[in-house]
Order: sequence, then structure tokens, then C-alpha cells
Amino acid sequence: MLKLRTFLSSRHAQVLEPTGLLDEEVRDPLLEERMVRIRAQITAAMVLNGKLEEMGFQVAQRRHMTIDLASLVALAEEQGVLTRKEAKVLMRINNEANEAKHALHFTSRV
Repeated sequence: MLKLRTFLSSRHAQVLEPTGLLDEEVRDPLLEERMVRIRAQITAAMVLNGKLEEMGFQVAQRRHMTIDLASLVALAEEQGVLTRKEAKVLMRINNEANEAKHALHFTSRV
């Protein structure tokens, strides 16, 4: 049973206590798939960022210190670090994670 309280600091929980939201059970049968998609997006961004920095690109300065996967993919493709096909796969991962974060209802791909 997943609850919001699990993920909050005690200070945030204290402020939100009166709302009644902290201990409501999350009712989303696709929650785990949502989380997997989001983890894949963040992981891809982190490893691509690391690879670009390892190759000498000043990623943090160019991309305002974010881990935005779409921006990182664009830079990597511009610089010839990724092929078009590789970039498309990473953008698919990005789009699926964004869908998982923002769409109230989405289609499972499992």
C-alpha cells in the first residue's frame, strides 16, 4: 500500500497533515510501470550526461545544470556521440516517461 507520507520529510508531512492526503492509498494499477519509465528516463539522462562530460563537453554550463534527457540527446546527436537511431530510442524513453508523469490515463507497454 503506497502512501504519500512515505516520500515526505517530517516538515512537509506536518504542513500537509490537515489535508488528509498523507495516508490515502494510491489507487493506480499502473503506478509501478509509471515509476519504471521515470527511473529509466532519469538513469538515461544521468549516464548520457556523464558520458558527454567524460568526452569533454561542458554539459552543465550549456544546459543550465539540468538532467533534461531531450536536451542531452540533442547535444549528443549534434556532436556525433549518438546516431539518429540511438537518439530515437532515447527520445522514446523520454516521451514514455513524460507520458507516465503527466497523463492521468495511459496505455501500458508491458
